[in-house]
Amino acid sequence: MDSTGILLVRLVVDPSVARDRIRDRHADDEPSLRWHLDRTNELAEILDAAGLDDLVLDSSHEPPTSLAAEVRTAAGW
Repeated sequence: MDSTGILLVRLVVDPSVARDRIRDRHADDEPSLRWHLDRTNELAEILDAAGLDDLVLDSSHEPPTSLAAEVRTAAGW
């Protein structure tokens, strides 16, 4: 956590899982599907390079409750 008391948490996902999730969400919209598939890796690289996060959690196979518990622990709650 930084000096402002803000904990910046970034959820990441394995690229193959991201592609599967995007395909499920945009199955009926080919233009959106293509855009999101192309953009997802680019955005991940931008966020990796920025290095602004205090905690990075892989959400590929973790349930939301486990991720929330990790955030609470990191925040000291």
